[in-house]
Amino acid sequence: MAFIVNMLANLDLSVGLGTVVTLVAFVLTALVYRRVAYNRKYNWPPGPWGWPLIGCSRLISISSKQTPANITRMGKRYHPDLFTVPLFAGKRIVILNSFKAIKDALIRQSAYTSGRPENWAFKYVKEKHTNLGMFFERYSASWKREKRFMVRTSRHFGYGITKSQDFVLREANHLVELIKKRKGQPFELHPPLALCMLNVTLSIVFNTAYEEGDEDFGKMLFNLMTWFAEIFALYDLEPFLPFLERFGLHSSLKRGKLVTNAIATFVRDQIDQHRATLDSNHPRDMVDEFLIEIAKNDPNGDLRDLDDEKFVWMFINLLPDQADTAPSIFKFLMLATSVFQEMQQRVFEEIQHVIGDREPTLDDRGKLPYTEAVILEVLRMDTPFWLLVPHDTQEDVDILGFKIPKDTSLIPNIYAVHNDPELWGDPENFRPERFLGEDGQLVKPEYLIPFSTGQRQCFGSQMAQKEFFIFYISLIQKFKFKLPDGDPVPELKSVSLVHVSPAGYRLHAELRE
Repeated sequence: MAFIVNMLANLDLSVGLGTVVTLVAFVLTALVYRRVAYNRKYNWPPGPWGWPLIGCSRLISISSKQTPANITRMGKRYHPDLFTVPLFAGKRIVILNSFKAIKDALIRQSAYTSGRPENWAFKYVKEKHTNLGMFFERYSASWKREKRFMVRTSRHFGYGITKSQDFVLREANHLVELIKKRKGQPFELHPPLALCMLNVTLSIVFNTAYEEGDEDFGKMLFNLMTWFAEIFALYDLEPFLPFLERFGLHSSLKRGKLVTNAIATFVRDQIDQHRATLDSNHPRDMVDEFLIEIAKNDPNGDLRDLDDEKFVWMFINLLPDQADTAPSIFKFLMLATSVFQEMQQRVFEEIQHVIGDREPTLDDRGKLPYTEAVILEVLRMDTPFWLLVPHDTQEDVDILGFKIPKDTSLIPNIYAVHNDPELWGDPENFRPERFLGEDGQLVKPEYLIPFSTGQRQCFGSQMAQKEFFIFYISLIQKFKFKLPDGDPVPELKSVSLVHVSPAGYRLHAELRE
């Protein structure tokens, strides 16, 4: 279907209607033949047949009324571990519907299943239609080299070592002060929380941070949050994006481009400022380290294939999660804390017993098993993305006995794993104790995978978990939280098929004596 749309979008309008009909008929015939040939060559997992041409595209449509639970149940009717969903014009995706399937595909065969689709919604909001950055780029030798340098540099400046706790503690205290300014009045947590979480990443990457009320930050936060919304709105239209783009026919595509350009401009300006003030002997942040390495012009270096556009997108990829995804998960944590008052009291008592009134540190991890169990239970019930961003097969692969061809999109269904009764017993219940062993110590099973697994595991997962730990302890030390009297009690579940986001709510924070 994408081929047909591209053909129509680039078609000379002077060509007669009969010629167009003939071309389309020829392409459709070829697609039918291709489908028959595929069925003979490959052993696809079972799944629904779908409608001619459009398949079951509406089944996983972002705008549909489907839920992760519905998709999981539907898949189990065909196979306990994975199933095939036909999309437009014979294209198929495979949904990995169990931990067994995800482990076999993304861990055992990560070298062959860590690609990204060539055509997807993210591509069309970019100026040059390129899949750049660690999140978007296809799996390759250059991707692995650049990721290796990113990981090494990020560890030096705070993502992977305890040095990061200085930034996190500063912003946790910043958040405490912002909540104090609410003076006991009901408030929405997301604005101050997103400011403080994003400041951690901005400090590590760009050596900068913002204060509440800063106009530039307000614009950037709006753009980062809008970015996700506009791109997800394009998922349903993916096969038609070349046509829609050429004729400017979709508002989300236009808004997505504007927001993307605004974010890219912010990052480019930061990089230009760093270039103008760079001191190679005293790097200030991750951008400086990259600039120093690029200046070496080493033909064998990790960044030998890094051009300016890839450089920009490598850092763009780090920002939206800290503005939207991580705050959304933490909001779920604070919602659960406010709903379950006995749980909140138990967390507070554990913190008082182990830490007292001093600032928490990352060395306290492992000493607060119940507090950490609460955080893990939130990550189980409110995973960042229930249906993960597609992986693409780099070669023909065999997953649990099914032969799946190269360039097939695999979508891990984390909801199916985190809500599997065989793994969790009572997954519908919020029960942190499931992560405590008989000795009361923390137990983290391998099938808890909120940030995915394998080569494409979320780069920012370590930082997010550090933030959750220190931010949560800092807030519980200082405040007792509840929902304001008379406000509705939201359900402890996401309101989105793909992107986690609890229903909106307000908090009341009472300063502890």
